[in-house]
Amino acid sequence: MSLLVGGNESAGSINYIIKYGFYQGGLDNPYRLDPRKIIAVLSGKRFPALVDLEIEIATLETAKVKKFLIEVNQEISNLVHIESLESREKKEHFLKSEKDDLNAKLRSAEDTLHTLQEEKEAFPSEGPHSCCLM
Repeated sequence: MSLLVGGNESAGSINYIIKYGFYQGGLDNPYRLDPRKIIAVLSGKRFPALVDLEIEIATLETAKVKKFLIEVNQEISNLVHIESLESREKKEHFLKSEKDDLNAKLRSAEDTLHTLQEEKEAFPSEGPHSCCLM
């Protein structure tokens, strides 16, 4: 578990924390400082609500990568419309490399999601008000 903090005491995430409490941003924002993550880092403990958050983020990442893969596949299928053979081959090489990278990211995101779901299932069943700092 890690936190990515951008800026310093006068600009960026730290400034937002000073002014507003926590810097939220969207779930896909790597600089998001969710209070659950801060508690986990400070306490050294993982808890169900944090795993739920991570599952939500991993699900979003998986969907984003799948969307990009669809777009790359569409671009590959449109290569036949490029008249210059040299231009087509260069673009095809680039797109295939991009597709390979996206497939690797997708496998990694799906593995992460699977691991998180297994971790969530391993937590003891507790009531809805169970505290993260037990």
